[in-house]
Amino acid sequence: PIEPLPRGPLLPAMGPGRREREPIDVDEAAAGAGSSSRKRRREAGIEAGCEPDVALEFENDGELLVHSQVLSLASPVFAAMLTSDMQEGQRQRIKVDQSTRNDFKQFYKFLLPSSSRSMRISHSNLGTLCALSDYYQVDFLKIECGKFLRTCHASIPHVLLAHRYGFQVVYAKFVKSVARELYKHDIGLLAGHASVLMDLMSELQRMQLDMRSMAVDRATSIYINGHGRTVMSLVHEGLELQDEARGDSYTDYSDYSE
Repeated sequence: PIEPLPRGPLLPAMGPGRREREPIDVDEAAAGAGSSSRKRRREAGIEAGCEPDVALEFENDGELLVHSQVLSLASPVFAAMLTSDMQEGQRQRIKVDQSTRNDFKQFYKFLLPSSSRSMRISHSNLGTLCALSDYYQVDFLKIECGKFLRTCHASIPHVLLAHRYGFQVVYAKFVKSVARELYKHDIGLLAGHASVLMDLMSELQRMQLDMRSMAVDRATSIYINGHGRTVMSLVHEGLELQDEARGDSYTDYSDYSE
């Protein structure tokens, strides 16, 4: 006969000298024996047994060991570098000029299966993620940046960010909001951004025309309400003259209210 399984926890209890293993943190400094190789694995964000095979070089900022498959799957730019006869593919070393080491490390965490789900886009990393996802053509991350930007308040920096990275719907929304309350914003930040300044001026002009049209409509409405009988009598006279010119029989328009 099959003996029943013992009740209680299936895993053995932790002994007095043991403690739970902490999750790997790519920013945590490794210590103890074998710390050098362990640190490289942690910075690459991968488990033991899957060693990083590409070194990213940062000017005056050291290097970062990463996995070529992670980069190639996420970015067609990196895929072209690593699978062609380019110098980067042959040496397995890539020079990065668009970012600091720490900023790229944060960007790389969004690409890793082991850490991407815990990463969050925020106001502090939005600019960096937009720049790197746009340059390396990581479309899924750029889309997420656009979604986050859509939830932000309208400001000149956000207008410039949306314009620079092609978030057209968000850009148009922010331009309208900034133009509506221009006195709250520092338009000095638009120096050197002529196209954005022109879009903002065009929106201000459109708003001015709308306000003028509304003012005319309002004035006309007030005049008609105050001089209703005079206006309607002129309308009746005009209709009667039109009938006479056509030779039609006389029509009494006095009962027409509009």
